[in-house]
Amino acid sequence: MLEASYVVAFLGALVLLAAAAAWWKVVREPEDEPTAGRVGLHSHRVKSAAMATSIAFGVTAVAAILAVIGFFLR
Repeated sequence: MLEASYVVAFLGALVLLAAAAAWWKVVREPEDEPTAGRVGLHSHRVKSAAMATSIAFGVTAVAAILAVIGFFLR
């Protein structure tokens, strides 16, 4: 069970790295678009970066639960 949590945690770390790259792209290369007289970021880039971050934290939460279960089943 602990080995499975390691694999899931590794996958979560990879997704978190992808999310960090997405946020880096949002911050470093903003694509401005006029919205209601203001200039704002493209919402699809921000939404995809936020979704990747949420998925990464969800996957790592599953890994933590698996690790706790594995610890108590030892």
